[in-house]
Parts: sequence; structure tokens; C-alpha cells
Amino acid sequence: MESVETMEVAEKNCSKSSNGNSVKFEINVLNKAEGSAILSMGKNVVLTALYGPYELKHLRVQDDLAFQVNYRTKAWSQGNNFKSIEDLIKSACESIFYPRPFSRHESTLLVQELQDDNSILCCAVNASCLAIMATGMEMQHLVTAGCCCIDEKGDMVLDPDGETIKKSKFVMTAAFECINYNIVMINSEGSCSPKEFNAATEMCKSGAKEMVKWFKAAIMKYSKVL
Repeated sequence: MESVETMEVAEKNCSKSSNGNSVKFEINVLNKAEGSAILSMGKNVVLTALYGPYELKHLRVQDDLAFQVNYRTKAWSQGNNFKSIEDLIKSACESIFYPRPFSRHESTLLVQELQDDNSILCCAVNASCLAIMATGMEMQHLVTAGCCCIDEKGDMVLDPDGETIKKSKFVMTAAFECINYNIVMINSEGSCSPKEFNAATEMCKSGAKEMVKWFKAAIMKYSKVL
């Protein structure tokens, strides 16, 4: 992957989430990728890049697009859950592609964690969809994600910061396709009642819908290159 040591998120593409966390993005930040994006949500920062589709040269028959996700943590990170994050990102994003036009082809999505404030999965899913969108490929739909938690007081918090998540009793990240807003990926930690679980799902959906507004802004801004 190209160097990202001096890369910064463009301040001009900036907004505030419902709880005041900043959301910043830039598209097509890497020259060699088919599509790339850098996204910060609060103190979570992720760089994503899609390479391919490339035709498979071996004889194995592929009916659908072979889609791989490679998640890279910070060099000094002590986390070892990158494989589960890869699987969750893949579950969220693989439905974006029309499979048949890319039969016998393979794409690789590289996801580089730059800063983790305990809700990196939500940021990674949104950044991944931005990178795929930046390729100009035909897509079945957008996918966006939201994150919420139940804090120590029992209140539901959308887009919580890292300190709130550390003290929370339940955290959920959910991704939705942006036509009927059906769930394409959900991940949770902690315990809650069925009623709270449903409420958390709806809150994540509201966060995902908020991200759609920014995806549409990105489409308008970058329409000449998309």
C-alpha cells in the first residue's frame, strides 16, 4: 500500500454527527488503487483502498466476484481481533457488488486502521463503502453503518466516544443497505434486554441514514471522477 504517514483528512469535507463528533472524509487519496478513501469519525480514522477486479488466471471456476478484505492495525496496536473485523467488513460490503458481471474476477479491499477510539468497525465499514464508490463500479446499493451503546446510566448513546464505550454495558455496530435499510451486518458486545436490543438497532439505523447524506455529498462533489 502507498505511504500514508503524512496523510490528513481534508478539513473541507467536514460535519458533525448527532452527538457532536466530527466526520471528515476524502476520496481517491491513493493513486494506484481503483478507489480509495480516508474517513475520520470522531477519533476513529481509517484508510481504505480497493484493488481490482482482476481476472483470475487459475482454472478454479468462480460464479461470483471473489472479494477479499485485508485489515491492518496500527504498527503499535496490541489487538488480535483483526480477523473477526475482516469477516465483519466483508459481510457488510460484499453485497454492494453485482456478482455476475465480475465472475472469475477477484477484488481486494485493504483497510488500514490509523486511529482507534473503540468504535473502529463502524468507521471501517463506512470508509470501505466510500472506497468502493470511488471506483465508479456499478453498485447494487450503498452500505452504511452506525454505532450506539447503552452507557453506565442506562441511556442510549449514538456515535459514542471511546470513554463512553469503555464504561458502557452494551455496544452495537450495525450496517444497512441503503434502499430498504435491511441489516447486512451486526456486531454487539455486552448484554441487554430484547427491547433494548431492538432500540439499539433502530438507533444504529438512524446513524447509518445520517452517513448516507454524506455519501450523497461525496457523489456530488466527486461526480467528475466517479
